[in-house]
Amino acid sequence: MGKYLYISMLKWSPNVTMDKYNNTWKPKHDELAKKYGLELKYVGTPFGCPDDHCFVYESDAGVDSYRDFRVEVSGIEGSLLSSASTTIVAL
Repeated sequence: MGKYLYISMLKWSPNVTMDKYNNTWKPKHDELAKKYGLELKYVGTPFGCPDDHCFVYESDAGVDSYRDFRVEVSGIEGSLLSSASTTIVAL
């Protein structure tokens, strides 16, 4: 098993506020990342595309584990995410 980078581009629902992000979504996200063996390496703002946020994870966990993580994250707080896409890089 090798290492992977998961580059996830997120688009937030219109009802997201900084309060909901910081106090509800982010703590649960961090808990789930730990549960699935993902280390959040970078958080950023995409340039030249319609997404709102970019999260880069590094992990030894395979694609099945990442998929399960994404399913759980998408359900946090009644789906604050409008959409998400991921590029997977095998290192």
